[in-house]
Amino acid sequence: RAHLVEEMGKSAGDDGYAALADEGQEFTSGGLTDTLRTMVHTTSAPTGPPPVGAWAEIITAVPAEGKIAASMAWGVEISDAYAAVTGTPVAFLADDYGPFGQLTWISVHEDAAAADAAGAATMADAGYLEKVDGGGNLLATLTNVTANGNGGLESAPGAKIEEDGPGSLVATLTNINASNNAEAG
Repeated sequence: RAHLVEEMGKSAGDDGYAALADEGQEFTSGGLTDTLRTMVHTTSAPTGPPPVGAWAEIITAVPAEGKIAASMAWGVEISDAYAAVTGTPVAFLADDYGPFGQLTWISVHEDAAAADAAGAATMADAGYLEKVDGGGNLLATLTNVTANGNGGLESAPGAKIEEDGPGSLVATLTNINASNNAEAG
């Protein structure tokens, strides 16, 4: 972190950097937001930059009160399970700033079709779904969730949150995008 602050200090004083940052504002709807995360676990080492057209899935969640250690262990387990089912590497990270205890999973697919195939594979794998359910009431916040094109499957809602069995469920959803999903189920 100290090295990052040192390097940021160098660019902050550079007129060319400042001009580019100002120019980039026309491409955003809000101010710049930095995120700093610490790597907790990876399922495999990156082999290079993702190809043009790659599709990144980023999931963030905040552990329920008193569940940070259990959430970290579950986060490693679910990362490994996702990678085993989909063949897609996963980076599991702990956010250094922002909501207390926030965790992040990042997986990068070759393209949108590969992301769709990974989603279908996880939904069809009973073992993976059991592990997801094993999170119980550990995770309480979902952000940037997209559920599109689940129409035609009577039991596949766009987004579904439920507590199955004893426990508590406190959910906060932000930036949710759902369309063309099942109307019944």
